[in-house]
Amino acid sequence: MVRKLQFIGFIEPAKRGITKPLIIQAKGADGVRETVFLKTLAGYADRPEAAGVELFTTLIAQRLGLRAPEPVLVEVPTKAGRLVYDAPAHAELLNQSAGLNFGTVALGNDWKVWLPELSTRSFPEEMVERVLAFDALIQHTDRSRDNPNLMWKGQVLAVLDHEKVFGYLKLSDGEAQPWRRFFQARTVARHVLYSAGRRLAHPDFGKQLWESVLELELEGGFDECHQSAVAAFSSSKVDLARIRAYLSTLAANAGDFFDYLKASLQT
Repeated sequence: MVRKLQFIGFIEPAKRGITKPLIIQAKGADGVRETVFLKTLAGYADRPEAAGVELFTTLIAQRLGLRAPEPVLVEVPTKAGRLVYDAPAHAELLNQSAGLNFGTVALGNDWKVWLPELSTRSFPEEMVERVLAFDALIQHTDRSRDNPNLMWKGQVLAVLDHEKVFGYLKLSDGEAQPWRRFFQARTVARHVLYSAGRRLAHPDFGKQLWESVLELELEGGFDECHQSAVAAFSSSKVDLARIRAYLSTLAANAGDFFDYLKASLQT
């Protein structure tokens, strides 16, 4: 169940992001206030399906055992931009985004942004392995060294920002192994954890995520995530149907997917 919150105030623009995200305050039905990283509908520009895809993917990340900020739906009132005085571009995005918008609850000030000089050796190998395998699964092309979209606390990694995912599916419609085009494009080599993946590569690399994928498919978990995203953002329906079909195909032939993943790390 995805929580619905009500927009109650603007804090500041986020430091980066092509969608010009905002940091806001929002309130739930219980009256509890949350700090939320908000991506407005207008911020997605000509990609109205992206909000649903982000919600779907973030829900999948959680169901597959990764740490990710809690996804929420934020009701933005009409002319909410009138509450923003020092960021006119963001005020206009709010004014154009009345209705439900995608957001994630802030992890907290004790979480830190991943920096290029950090070593993965401080984190459990299985965690690094799972993040890499998950990003290959969702065809993530925006977790690179200069834009990692990872946060960390202690020995835990958190994944965030999933607007650039599943980009190769339209190129592989009807193919028996629709993940192969993604691997053939060598996108894995640009991943911020690629070097660590090469170091950790072993015959069973990704096996734990593989088992989680099969379990989620059998339990109907992918369908539940799909239904939640379609219900929230109906304009995403077509793309989400394509993604859902891809996940079913992958679950039925996961061995080929993980063979390609391991080969990408060993090449």
